[in-house]
Order: sequence, then structure tokens, then C-alpha cells
Amino acid sequence: MTDLQENKLSMQLALREFLTDNDAITSVLPGYPSVFSSFRANVTEIQEIRELQEINIKGARERKEIYRKDLEAKALGVAIKTQVYAKMNDLPLLASAVNYTKSKMAKAQDTIMRDIAEVIYNHAQANLAAMADYGVTAAMLVDLRAAIDLYVEAIPDPRLATTEKKKATDRLKVLFRENDDYLKKLDLLMELLRTEEMFYGQYKNVRKLIETNKKVYSVIGKITDFKTGLGVKGAKISFTPKKVNELAGVAAERVCGDQGGFIVKSLAEGEYLTLIRKSGYMEKVMTVYIADGDTYRLNVAIETEEDYRRRLEIV
Repeated sequence: MTDLQENKLSMQLALREFLTDNDAITSVLPGYPSVFSSFRANVTEIQEIRELQEINIKGARERKEIYRKDLEAKALGVAIKTQVYAKMNDLPLLASAVNYTKSKMAKAQDTIMRDIAEVIYNHAQANLAAMADYGVTAAMLVDLRAAIDLYVEAIPDPRLATTEKKKATDRLKVLFRENDDYLKKLDLLMELLRTEEMFYGQYKNVRKLIETNKKVYSVIGKITDFKTGLGVKGAKISFTPKKVNELAGVAAERVCGDQGGFIVKSLAEGEYLTLIRKSGYMEKVMTVYIADGDTYRLNVAIETEEDYRRRLEIV
């Protein structure tokens, strides 16, 4: 939800409670029961959408962590056995290729952990027939393959995530727009109760929309060096709107400051192809979805090809 929507929901929750408590006064107003019933139902649905979004995000994160721990354990077990086989049989390239520690796996990014597991699986599969005495079995590799596949599925898919978020965003827009209309009708009906000075004054106070954050940006982020964690000065980041089967022109491009930070204001709602470039570093491409009135936090680590290969120990 956007800051404005959060502020509106806070006001609407307070108003729902206030009007419910004063039903004896308001229920006699013409058309009031129908308007208030619709308003109240929309507030409930808005709450449910927000809670579902929070639960889904938390659930996806927890599920991914469970699958990751399982993958790390299975990959490490195969890697150790394969490395022992390689060293006993004087196969230094194989030993180097599967030389991954528990610590190295734990520190790897999501997609890097996937690559590590694939490297271990592929080398073990290629030498399976010779490693029976070292405890590497076909069943063990089947389990590792399954663990890799489950983990890959659990890594958030940007397209799926943006699609689901857009559905929720679109539905929230409808609900808030409807409630804006219901509130106008409620305001009109409350004019009939001006003589009820205490009630009318309380209604006006509860009805006020308090803006807790007036500064709204489309994207705020920071580009850092994966190895050092320091901001990358001069990194360029561009946002190109994605349309059906085509790309439009670049909507915004920024150059990061001394600490690697950047701000993009007023991007239209939609899906964007985001490209990060910096001389000496590998290009990074991702898809982001910008919601109307929301601030997207984008913190990305980039690295040189040399560092990337060194981490994976690719010769």
C-alpha cells in the first residue's frame, strides 16, 4: 500500500468505529444504512488485502529459507564426498571445482547458491559411476536435484511477484475510489446533524486525513560493490518501460553519487526493465514494478567478472 492509502485506511478505520458506536444517531438518516454498509465492507476488504500481502511475503521468505538450508546441507554432503574422491585419485581440477565450504554457501546470494549447487551436481553426476565407494549414490543425486528444483521455485520470480502485486494494487485503487464516493455521501448526510454539535464536531475530527509522509518518490536506492559493500560512485541505472512484446524508450536514467545512492522521482506506474552499468563491473538487468504513489526501495550489489568467477572458482 502507498503512504496515502495507509493514511486513508487509518482514517477510515477510525471513522468506521466512530459511526458504529453512534449508530443510534446515524441510522435514521435517509440512505445511510446502505452507504455505511458498503463503506464498512470495503474497509474490511482493504484490511484483508494488506494482511494477505504481509503474510504472503513472510511465508515466501520463510519457505525459501527452509529450502535453502536443505539444499546447502545436501550440496555440501555431495561436495565433500566428491572432493575426497578427487583428491584420492589425483584429480585437482575436479577437487577445485567442488571446493565449497559451509561458510561460502551460507554467504552466497540466492542465485549464486543455485549456481554452486548446479556445479556440484553436474560434477558428481559426471563421476557417479566411480564414486560408489565414497558414498555418492544415484539416490543421493536425485535428492540433490529435487532440492535444487524446490529452491529455484522458492526464489521469488520477479514477473510473478509484480503480477500479483499489480492485481492487489489495482483492487485497492477500486476500493479506495469507491470509499471516496461513499465518504462524500456520508459527509452530505452528516450535514443533517449539524444541530448535534458534539457529534458533528467529533465526526469532523475523525474524518480528517492526516498525511504522515508528503514526500513521495518512485525509486530510492543504492548500488554497492558486492565484495566490499561500499557504494559505487558513477554507476548508471536506467528504467525502461515494458509493454506487451516490446520495450519503450528509457524513462529515466541516473548516475549514482559518492555513496552509490540515487533517487528517481515521478515514474509512471508500470513494469520497468532496469539496467545497471559501471565500467569494470558486470552489467545487471532486472525487472521492477512501480506502483502509483509508492516508493520502491532498490538496493543492488554489483561485481566484477573476476570477482564473480573467483567466488564460483571457475577456471
